[in-house]
Parts: sequence; C-alpha cells; structure tokens
Amino acid sequence: MLSFFSPLFLIGILGASIPIIIHLINRKKATTHWFAAIDFVLQSHERFAARFKLRQLLLLILRASLVGLLSMALAKPFLKSVGGASLSTNVPTSNVIIIDDSYSMSYTINGLSLFEKAKQNAKQLISSLGAVEDAAIICCSNAESEAVSNLSTDKKKLLEKIDSLQLSYFTTKIASAIEKACAVLDTSQLKVRRIFLLTDLTKNGWDEKQFSLVNKKMQNGRYKIIITDVSGDRGLNNIAITNVETSYDPTEKNGQVGIKITVNNFSPLPVSELLCRIIIEKDVIAQGFINVDANASGTKEFFWEPTKGGYFTGYAEITNDNLVVDDIRYFIINITRDINALVVDGDPKINIYESESFYLERALSPSQSLTSHIKSIVCNPAEVNSLRFKDFDLIFLCNVETLLPEKIMELQKFVFEGGGLLFTLGDRVDLEYYNKNFSTLLPNTLRGINEMRNEGFGMRSSEHSAIRNLQSELGLSKAQFQKIYLVDPGTTGSSSIILKYSNDAPALIEKRYGKGIIVLFTSTIDRDWNDLPVKPVFLPLIQQLCRYLTGASTEVGKNDVLVGEKYELSVSATGGEDIGVVKVSDPKGNSGKLQSEVVGGERKIVYTDTDYQGFYTILLQLVSPSALGGLDEAVHTQLPPYFAVNVDTTESNLSKIEKSDITKILGDKNSDMPIILAGGTPGKEHLPEFISGQRQLWGSILLIVLCILCLEAFVSKK
Repeated sequence: MLSFFSPLFLIGILGASIPIIIHLINRKKATTHWFAAIDFVLQSHERFAARFKLRQLLLLILRASLVGLLSMALAKPFLKSVGGASLSTNVPTSNVIIIDDSYSMSYTINGLSLFEKAKQNAKQLISSLGAVEDAAIICCSNAESEAVSNLSTDKKKLLEKIDSLQLSYFTTKIASAIEKACAVLDTSQLKVRRIFLLTDLTKNGWDEKQFSLVNKKMQNGRYKIIITDVSGDRGLNNIAITNVETSYDPTEKNGQVGIKITVNNFSPLPVSELLCRIIIEKDVIAQGFINVDANASGTKEFFWEPTKGGYFTGYAEITNDNLVVDDIRYFIINITRDINALVVDGDPKINIYESESFYLERALSPSQSLTSHIKSIVCNPAEVNSLRFKDFDLIFLCNVETLLPEKIMELQKFVFEGGGLLFTLGDRVDLEYYNKNFSTLLPNTLRGINEMRNEGFGMRSSEHSAIRNLQSELGLSKAQFQKIYLVDPGTTGSSSIILKYSNDAPALIEKRYGKGIIVLFTSTIDRDWNDLPVKPVFLPLIQQLCRYLTGASTEVGKNDVLVGEKYELSVSATGGEDIGVVKVSDPKGNSGKLQSEVVGGERKIVYTDTDYQGFYTILLQLVSPSALGGLDEAVHTQLPPYFAVNVDTTESNLSKIEKSDITKILGDKNSDMPIILAGGTPGKEHLPEFISGQRQLWGSILLIVLCILCLEAFVSKK
C-alpha cells in the first residue's frame, strides 16, 4: 500500500501540465503561403521533420515527469504492508523517553544546563504525540531507580513528571536504563515501540560489558532507539578535583595536617594559575595556584595547624568551570584532642616508684619528644574531695578504698553525661563496699581474689577499637599475672568482655552508662599482682584505652564514600551491645534511622542512602535511657559525628563516544540505528524509520529525477 508523509506536496503534480501547455501553444499553425520554388526542398526534408517531432514529444514527457516526480519526492511516499503503521493517530506508538540525569548533565552552555535542555526536548516529544499514543519517562543515572512513569497517554501527567525531575550526583548507566525501557515497552500492546535517549553522549556511560543483556532484548527488533546528543555534538572540556588525601600524626610535636589535592584537566588545552582553596569549618585556611597540562593531572599540597582536637569538616575547591559539581571535594579530619585525666591513687607511697599510679602516670605522658595529648593530675582519695569530676574527661580509680557518698553520686553523673571511668583493683579494695556503693558503675559484681600461676592474657576481641591496633610483637600475651579479681558471670547492665586471661577469667570488662563508658581491669595497675606495667604493650594499651573511653580514638573506620556506596561503620567496640537507633541526616536535611546489626559476627551500622554529595551527620538515639534522667539523643563516643560523600569522578571525563562505538556496543542487529548527533528534538519526522513493514520511496524518486535531468539536458542539445 502506497502512503505519503507529506501529501500536500502532491499538489505540485499539477505543475506537470505546464510543459504540456507550453507545447500546445507552440503547436499553433501560422498562415500557409505556397511557393513553387521551395516545395521541392520541403519534400526532400520530410524525413527530418518526423525525427524533430519525436524529439519534441520526448522532451515534453521528460519535463512533465520531472515536475511530477519532484512533487512526489517532497511528499515522501512509502510502501507499507497490511497492518503497518502510519503517521496518523489511527496507528499509535509506544514511547519511552530516557533522560540522562547524571551529574555531567549539569554542564552549562550559555547559562543553560544540558539537563534542562534534555527536559525541554522531552516536553516537545510528549507534546508531539497523538491523543492515543502513550509514553513513559525514565532516568538513567542510578541503576537502582525505578521508572518515573509507566506508559501513559496523560500528557499533563507526563509533563509534570518531567518538570519534577532533578539532577542527581550519580554516574551515567545507559545499559540499565535501556533495559528498564524495554521492560516498560513489553507491557505495551502496540507494534511500534520507540526509545528516545537524551544524553550528553559521553563515554563513561557506555560500558560494553553491561550491554550483554540489553543486546539480547534488542535483537528481536521490537524496539528502536533514537539517541540525541543534547550538547549539540560539541566538545565538553572540564577540570575536576579527583582526590583529596589528608595526613596527620598525633604524636608529632607540630601537629600539622597535610592536605594534598589532585586536579585533573579533561581538556586539550593546558590550564595555568588555577586557584585552589582549602576550607575547614567554613574558614579558608590555605589557598594557592596550580598549573595542569592538557589531558593530565597535577597535585598541590597544603598544611594546616589545628589549635584544638576533634572532628573537622572541610573541603577543597577550585575555580568554577562549566561543570561545578566536581570542582569541590569533601573530607573529614579527626584531630586527636587533649584528654584531661584524673588519677586517684588509692595506695600512694613516699617512694614514688612504689606508688600505685607510678607506671600509669608514665604511660600517660611517656616522653618529652612525643605528644600523647593526655594531661594527667594525680591525687589521693582525700584530695579528690576538693576536685570536680566535670573538669576532667577521664577518671582512674586505682585501688581506691572508699569515696564519699556525694563524690560517688558526682561520679555517676559524670559518667552518665559522657565521661570515661577506669577501675583498677588491688588489696585495698573492699569487695562488699564496691558491690554496694559502685553497683551502678561496675560492669560485673566482684566475687573475690583468685591466685594464679603466672598466667597471661588469652582470648581477646581483636576487632574491639580499644585494643585493635595492638601488635602481637608487643607481647600482650607475655604478661604474667599472680592475682586477679573474679567477677560474677551475670552482668549488671550492658557490659561485655574486651580481654580475657588464659584461664578464661575476664581481664578487661566494659559497660556503657548513659553517654559514658566504664572499663574494669580485674588486676592491679602496678607490679604488685602482675608484670604488665614493664611490658612494651603497657604504654599503647593505656593510650588506646584512654582514647576509647573519651571518644578521642583516631581509628574509626572510613570517613568518606562515593555517591551510591554503602557507608559501613564497625561498632564492635560496644562488645555486641545493641547501641540503639542511629540517626543519619543527609546534606538536604533528610533523616533516616538505622538499627545496628551483626554482620559476619561483627556489629555494624550500614547506611545506603548516600544520594547526595556533602556531609552526613551521625547521632545515636538510646533505646533505654538511665533512670538518672531522660536521654533521647547523644553523640556516641565510638562513632564519628560526620562522614563525607563525594561524586565518582569517572563522570568528570566528558570525552564523547563515537557513533561507530555505539553501533558496536549495541550489536550488529542495530547497525541501522539512527543517531542524531547535532542536537535538536527527535519527533514525528523520525517516525518513518521505525514503522515496521514499510519501504521508503522518496530517495529512489529523487535519484530518478536526477537521471531525468541529465537525460533532458542531453536530448535538448540534439
């Protein structure tokens, strides 16, 4: 069946009558006058007159055909089989419009982002559809995202969906988007099914390995694709910060933090005097210039001297270009803060070497050449009455016999509000007194002293942050103990064992109380019952316990992830305790609550909604607050208050993919796939290429017109 896409041009066929009219006018006979002299000549040329009439008739046919065929070519005729589609609304199409919402689409040209241009094109496509044609909208940045819309004929609803779309911080995933588009079109009963892909056509979204399943779907020929380069086939140059590295040694005297940034130049031209800045806690702490060659990377290092400890949020930035998203990169720095410790020596001696706290005090401040960040004050039980616990971060009760009742209440409040407490035992400890007066604070009830035959440490929780980094060569297992305190196996709350002796008796036990942590060491901190204080492992063990009890540990896991990655944080330091509900707030202010869970025997919190770049805050919501008062939220001492999320800079390379490469990726079955590389909006004018069972004729007609022109020129010269 012959059909036309532009039937109005068929009116031009009437122009074929013009050569005929001219020919008829030229045939009008003039008045004849006979001359005997020329009669002989006319008769002799009669055979030439017949040939002349034949040539004139041939020219007439050629010129009339030329005008008629040219009009038909402009009308774009095609042959379609029975049941084939046409352009009219009687044969509708099903369409899926894939809009690339990856962050590279935020690239701006003349003040308009490629994403906004893609949305404009999508709206034009929706508006061009017939009343019974349906469409769906899909985004292609996040492989996990669902279709924005199922197939619908409601243009208003589809246009509203397009208006509501927002740019993401994800990378491009073309294969998964096309796969989802095919799944949507599988629900259609219509024969003509089209996929429109509006993208910047950069290479990073075309991973050949991901297209194996898509190619199988496309080989059945049920889907056809139009790919539009919304950038207008122009080159896209970009400069991005691809990495930030921080270095910090808490034992160094100067306490400097090194911040090294890597800048990539994804353009064919070198960049000179590019301004780089480091911002920490909203203050510019350093800036400088960097030169980067074409299609190369460069690094620049900055230094910062913090004046206090704690967690700091910061970011590096460069001068903005057409793609702003990757001109900034976020990081977290954990500076070991100073710890104020109070050591209550329950057995002081005139000879300081025999005092209960002698070895502990040396472990807290080991050397003048190194910085321990622990400032300690040593006092006896009588002197402690004149001190306030709230002025300290950490309290050591070393073989203390008794405390005043009001000081015990003060100690309970101190721990509940976030302070750290470490009990060490000895021969001055009264079992009944401790179990009665320190029952709220002790992790376990004390049972009595047990004699040992130089037994050492045994099983330990290797993942516990209090002892995680203790190296085996330091000899943790080589310490020998002669006496220890045994405890009841039943716990007095949320307590857990950090370290055991070789006879399976608990050595280090912890308990959480309010915001604070308590650790019980069931032997002495001096050499009366063991030789631990003279072992190499003693110093790092005390240092890590101090940081653990005060939340000043620098070993908290990874502080940054990429957009879309899971943020996992080990909380095994809680010893298997259910730490409660963890609240996470993203940079947009959205909050989510996650319960901790045991994964492979290790307690973790896992956060998956890392959809935005920036800083995420972590806050603990306690399940069972203490009877001392209500407590809804707290900063967990073993969880960082922030983590950073950055974009995957593979998306920052805006190099274009060639049409031949797309053909190769999609397979030979789709080698005739139309790709519009010059921009624009694909619409009804592209429908002929997707109608099944049709054969277009206008190209062949134009070829015939060209041949007729050549033939007419040849005949007219004869």
